[in-house]
Amino acid sequence: AESSRIADWRIEAHSRLAAYVPYLLLHQPASPEKCSLRGTLTARLRLAEAGDWATLIEAAARNEADCREALRDAGPRREPTRQQCLERAAERAADGGLRAAAQALRPCSTLPPGTETTAKVAALYSEAQQEPLPPRPPHAAIPWVEAKTVAARARAARGGSTPGPYGERTGHVRSLLVSPRGLEDLTAWVNFWLCEGLSASFRQPWLHCGLVALDKGGGKPRPIVLQESLLKLVTGCVAQASASRLRAAAGDWQRGVYHPGGAPQLVWELRQAVAADPDAVLAGSDCRNAFGCARRAPALRVADAECPQFGRLLRNLWEDVDTVVHVPTGEGEHSELRVQDGFVQGGCEAAPGFALCLASAMRRFL
Repeated sequence: AESSRIADWRIEAHSRLAAYVPYLLLHQPASPEKCSLRGTLTARLRLAEAGDWATLIEAAARNEADCREALRDAGPRREPTRQQCLERAAERAADGGLRAAAQALRPCSTLPPGTETTAKVAALYSEAQQEPLPPRPPHAAIPWVEAKTVAARARAARGGSTPGPYGERTGHVRSLLVSPRGLEDLTAWVNFWLCEGLSASFRQPWLHCGLVALDKGGGKPRPIVLQESLLKLVTGCVAQASASRLRAAAGDWQRGVYHPGGAPQLVWELRQAVAADPDAVLAGSDCRNAFGCARRAPALRVADAECPQFGRLLRNLWEDVDTVVHVPTGEGEHSELRVQDGFVQGGCEAAPGFALCLASAMRRFL
């Protein structure tokens, strides 16, 4: 009876959330001076409670037209001056962010959509599973993600970030917190993805991603996927809730994985070491397409053993489903890549998952 009650509660929470997002919060007001965002959302909540979906859809369509008109009136985006780029690069370099400094000096452009770019991107992804995923571990209870973690993650998300294939932005998801039931429903949604036995037919539609092919220079792509905002909330919340275990599993040598100083601390320590011993030799190496070359199976083995909460999420993201990447090929057209192994940059699970894979490799000789 208890398991049936919990299942009914999950279905109800998921249904509520599915009803909220598409109609209630698709578009924020284009003219804040006419009506505040809070006022608009409150009015929409009342319409939702009354079941007046037709009015909500009409309001969303009007706001979409207003937004398009506002973008046309705004004109092209103003690019930063060379002096602004230099100042920004100096600030990032002082903080140890060398890659960010380089990007400030050479702003990233995107590769043009087309068959050539699609072929370059496809070469970076693995469309076949290179190693079978390990068998499921014995059933064990895992902790749920707390509401305060979900609230913090939702509020900290960038509202204007690029949406996934279905159009919802993180700002739309964050606006759900206006509802008295919003946080409860979002928390239930996050924990829904930690359940065992979620069918592949339920999970697969959420695993479609858009893609931006950044130009690394010389026509080489750096593909960044754009996950669905609701799925990105799930991956971000679970990764944050598992932060201490992920940090321990990754080891002290991986400073970028939830360590307080992060990668900049490693840069500072290396600078200090070189200053203390100028005659020492500092060797470094790089790996082309590191995320795409990494394997999921070693990461999942470490996660199952040391970060079971994160491991449960990875299984629901990977087991019997594909990560479907929509690569633009032209105006309104795209090609689908079905990724079955490796990691895709842009997802909140990718960096910690890659760190677990790297930890598995390092433990062989450290």
